[in-house]
Amino acid sequence: MNWKPLMSKAEAEEYTIDSYYRGQDFYHGTSAENADGIMTIGAMWSFNSENSYGDGFYMTPDKITAIDYAKDSQDPVVLSARVRSKKPKIFRNGTDFYEFLAQYEIPPDENDAGFSAKILILDGYDAIEIRGIQTLVIILDPQQIAVFNYERTT
Repeated sequence: MNWKPLMSKAEAEEYTIDSYYRGQDFYHGTSAENADGIMTIGAMWSFNSENSYGDGFYMTPDKITAIDYAKDSQDPVVLSARVRSKKPKIFRNGTDFYEFLAQYEIPPDENDAGFSAKILILDGYDAIEIRGIQTLVIILDPQQIAVFNYERTT
């Protein structure tokens, strides 16, 4: 099955059938305007973004966490998706992630330049999972995301 930014749930399940995250729903909280773009052209992100753990498209298996992120926008939306990842780099928590950065002598405040994503892509990883209080899955390729639902949270 070929990728497209918006799929039915059945198509998303088929597209992610060989994924490490097979059968698991993920959520992304955002504004309606951003959601429209994601569903039209895909989850585009660029290097040099300012995110907590560096570049990538952030998702969570916890819908409440996604709703909390969406609350910052005037027209909050939560997207539901399946993730196609064959080789995620999994960290037990944020501390493990920052220890990884230290191995490469990357100060945490400089990770916003996307160093972790670039290093992990070069090492063959296609996603970053940071477990802990709020599990985050950071997607490194927009075609790994199969959005199947759009829900306003207001």
